[in-house]
Amino acid sequence: MNPYSMCMAHPITTIKKYMKVRGFYLVRQSKHLIWRDEFGNQIVTPSTTGDNRTFKNIDRSIKRVRQKS
Repeated sequence: MNPYSMCMAHPITTIKKYMKVRGFYLVRQSKHLIWRDEFGNQIVTPSTTGDNRTFKNIDRSIKRVRQKS
């Protein structure tokens, strides 16, 4: 799944699909989306895909959180 080709879909749906593939589930949402994985790692993402760097930033956050645990 290429996240950059998915940018034309609804922003929240796009991020939900992207995070599901990476093993995260949605805990709550308001202005930001709060995600957790089965190990209890938590990530906060924006609720819209504002630019092309959104998915790179999410990948960086996932990598950083998983290195700590």
